[in-house]
Amino acid sequence: MLTLEVFSDAAMGAQCQRGHQGLVAVYGGSPVQWDSRQQPFCVLSTTESELLGYCDGLVLGESISSIVEILENNQLCEKGERVYGDSMSGLKLLEAPDGPSSPSKLCSP
Repeated sequence: MLTLEVFSDAAMGAQCQRGHQGLVAVYGGSPVQWDSRQQPFCVLSTTESELLGYCDGLVLGESISSIVEILENNQLCEKGERVYGDSMSGLKLLEAPDGPSSPSKLCSP
């Protein structure tokens, strides 16, 4: 299936050092771009470090999707990128940066 997925992972730096992040963009099951580097500034939590990685992953996905759409004649099956990560707190913060809009989102049925 012709989908674009971005996988992200980040680690907070110890003792007020900059963290490190890694990104891999996969199109149609094959890696097409990767990035591994220090983050631009120090963060105060792992959640913040992961969120920085997710934001960079979204930018990477947007860049690659533009190129893929040109090369594949708009054949992307699903519009929008999928960003995967291993930090639930970072993913929740990415989904709702202002916090939950209603208390019902906090409770499971």
